[in-house]
Amino acid sequence: MRRVFLSIIVLVMLLVLSACDLVMSLGQESEDYDVYLVSVACNYRNTPVVGELEGTLNDQMFLSAQLAHMSSLAGVDYRAWLIRDGSVGEDGLNRDDKESHLVRIHGSSKTSTVIDQVDRDGIDKVIDEVASLVDGDDLVVFHYSGHGYKGTGDLFLPCTCRGYRYPLDELASRLETIPCNRLIVLDSCYSGNIVDESLDDDRRGLENLFTRYEIPASRTWYSAASQDDEESYTDDESYPVPFGAHSAGILKALGFDIMSLCPARPDEDVLTMNMMLDMARTEYRSQHSSSTSGTRDLVLFRFD
Repeated sequence: MRRVFLSIIVLVMLLVLSACDLVMSLGQESEDYDVYLVSVACNYRNTPVVGELEGTLNDQMFLSAQLAHMSSLAGVDYRAWLIRDGSVGEDGLNRDDKESHLVRIHGSSKTSTVIDQVDRDGIDKVIDEVASLVDGDDLVVFHYSGHGYKGTGDLFLPCTCRGYRYPLDELASRLETIPCNRLIVLDSCYSGNIVDESLDDDRRGLENLFTRYEIPASRTWYSAASQDDEESYTDDESYPVPFGAHSAGILKALGFDIMSLCPARPDEDVLTMNMMLDMARTEYRSQHSSSTSGTRDLVLFRFD
């Protein structure tokens, strides 16, 4: 009987703390926070050992454009580092003048630093630079659109002096040291390897109520294109230009008008992390995505 009583007490405490945690998370948005994007996109046009990919540069450019637009509407500062393998225009962006114009304008934006070489040292250098700039309330989005290694999900980079592979666990460890809120979006095959099964368990979410300040990943949300044993894919039929199916889902959840290829304001006045991830899952439901979930939430943007 005593065990039953104690169980009831613990359950009540969890429910109360869950409510408090949600309120704290939704109320933690600072009036002075910044949004940073670190995006890596590879189409492998000059990497003969793997197949070329279409849509990866589209994923990157339009995600950056949408985040820049939302940040402007919300009155927060935005900066992007676009690390890419390939030239803008190779993924179908020159089909008409409107699309090319949008990419040229955004690609030359003062908010974006474009790096036309993808290697691990360059990625690490950018991550370290961002880590030196952020404050606790800031948001860093890391986005990768490219190939992933079968069995591990490791990033497959164009050939460099250090080889092709960037191990997924090493990438996650480096990103989790950035002292702010983090969203990691992987649009690549076998990317579900980055999502620890325990992190996708609601019970783990409740446990985080007691230990969230001691778990490095407690301020990190993951969104992976596929399960740890599945491939991701490019959708080149549903939209005016090719997109990674996962990136397209994220873009639409953020409010991007994917048919006109224009940044747009979301319908909601307040967009939170869990809202965005839930909406994105409904968008790419044909692909078996994987993402973290739990009781904690975070305001991404608030529009007046």
